[in-house]
Amino acid sequence: MLNVYCDLRRAHIFHLRATTEQCPFAVLVMCLQSIVGVIIQACMAGIIFAKFTVPRARGETIVFSKNAVVTMRNGALFILCRISDLRKYSLLEAHVRMIVIRKERTAEGEDIPFQQTDLECGSEVDGSNDRVLILWPVTVAHKIDADSPFYEMGPRELLSAQFEIIVTLEGVTEETGNTVQARTSYLPNEILWGHHFENEAVVYDKKAGIYSVLHGTINKTVVDLTPRCSAKQLASRREKRASSAMTTTSSSEEISPRLMATAAKAASATAPGGGGMAESKPPPLQKPKQ
Repeated sequence: MLNVYCDLRRAHIFHLRATTEQCPFAVLVMCLQSIVGVIIQACMAGIIFAKFTVPRARGETIVFSKNAVVTMRNGALFILCRISDLRKYSLLEAHVRMIVIRKERTAEGEDIPFQQTDLECGSEVDGSNDRVLILWPVTVAHKIDADSPFYEMGPRELLSAQFEIIVTLEGVTEETGNTVQARTSYLPNEILWGHHFENEAVVYDKKAGIYSVLHGTINKTVVDLTPRCSAKQLASRREKRASSAMTTTSSSEEISPRLMATAAKAASATAPGGGGMAESKPPPLQKPKQ
């Protein structure tokens, strides 16, 4: 009542106008103004809440394989791991990173116990292209070449070594636009030598008429015929085979001229007037006696 009395006194003194039931258009405009104001306030509150909220639950939907594997691809050794996204909407601009933490000693004798070294990895067959599109379980590969710290490691050396491989996936969520990061790690006893992941992650459902993604196959591996030797030993074996093949080819090229010369000599010896056996001529015809 006091507020109404004050409003009436102010309107009477300063001659202010007020909305009454005699002007339905003004009442409608005030209602629309109130509704739009509430919507704007709700949007602003949602934007502020989204910017200050960390999407931790979204990172929990990113699943990594329990084990990493070492297998052969196109004649080279690779370290593989798998990543899967349990949600329907995938991350935007997702990229993967792989590092190894191990002890390293410099040429001056300084010991660095936890040295971080980046490993070149990606979703391509040759281990390139670190950007991934996780529509189904994706395999991330690292090629073991001369620049890799695992170049001189075989199965026994890998199992007895002390290191840890950390795999990190980072992307942007579609809902809030925030950055999400998920990571896992693999110890030497969690790396399986001579295995590769099962590739039947996408199957066709005949009843529903759609393709289904089997996230349960992310940890399934298959035993293969990967050589149980290091990448360095594998490269040295290939060099020896290539050198022996080149030696055989060169020796055959040297022998062939000799054989050709020997055959030419034999042909010249059997030719007429070549100093060999004289060519036998048929006896002359005798005239018949009369």
